[in-house]
Amino acid sequence: MYVWEKVITPEDDLFVAGILHEVEALRYVAQLVLSGRMPIAQVRRVPGDECVWCPFYRPESARDGDYEHGCPGHSAPA
Repeated sequence: MYVWEKVITPEDDLFVAGILHEVEALRYVAQLVLSGRMPIAQVRRVPGDECVWCPFYRPESARDGDYEHGCPGHSAPA
C-alpha cells in the first residue's frame, strides 16, 4: 500500500469546488437534452478522448450532417 499525505490548502478547496461546479453544470445540460427541452445540436462540444464513452457520440454525423441525432465528437459541423 502507498499512502500519500498532503496538507489541504484553500487553493485545493477552490479547485475541488470548481470541478463540482463543472460537473453540476454538465448534469443540468444533460437533463435538458434528455428531457427534450434542449436539442443536442445546441450543446457546446468539447472534444476529448472520452467522446467514445458519451451516450450522444455518433461519428457518422460528421459525414451525414445529422447533428440533431448525435454528436460527431472531434468534428465540428460545416
